Amino acid sequence: MKLLEKKDTSRDKIIFEHKDFIYKYTCQICKKKLDWENDDQLSVALIAFNEALDKFDPERDKSFLGYAKLVIKNRLIDYFRKESRYKNLYLDDKNEDSEEHPLEIKAAWDSYRDELERRDRAYEMSRFEELVGDFGISFSDLVENCPNHKNTRDNLRQIALEVSQDDKIISKLYRTKKLPIKEIKKLTGTSRKILETWRKYLISLIVILTTDELTSLKEYVYPERRGNNEKS
Repeated sequence: MKLLEKKDTSRDKIIFEHKDFIYKYTCQICKKKLDWENDDQLSVALIAFNEALDKFDPERDKSFLGYAKLVIKNRLIDYFRKESRYKNLYLDDKNEDSEEHPLEIKAAWDSYRDELERRDRAYEMSRFEELVGDFGISFSDLVENCPNHKNTRDNLRQIALEVSQDDKIISKLYRTKKLPIKEIKKLTGTSRKILETWRKYLISLIVILTTDELTSLKEYVYPERRGNNEKS
């Protein structure tokens, strides 16, 4: 594959140096050994890695390889969904020409998809723990600092949503690793007491909203925004 030949440009050098990473992660996703010359999945992964180089924001996502994994995984899932053998799958148990029962194919695909989702959730929780850890926050802190009343939680979710859309506040948050209480008070009209009381909880919500890798957590915390996780 010509794209894997070592070249002089810095981008091609980065891609070449991460060839093994791209290969191993793609094989892990596909659950089989692949070949650069014959398997389209590796081409998809290579293009996704190049996309990750374009879109990675070190102020938002601390780990480039973690972000690259997210992009590769999403592009491979799109590729799988477009494959004709899945897109045109019919649940006809009388298809005698097929070597495999269509229902068995679907069951295998569903099992594979579920396994990907399980791995995604495990990765997201680990990544989330790492990100809030940068702010000196642990899971036990969040358990102890979670509001009991739904109205309070809903109010804090709305505050975090407003804050996540203000680039200056977000930049300061990640730069200082402290909640910019003065700026958030001015933006949302929330009292200092509330912001200080729920500081850790608010930071965790903002981290979820502003980290592309935490898609499942976004959907869990903000189910009404499912399918619309892009920053507006």
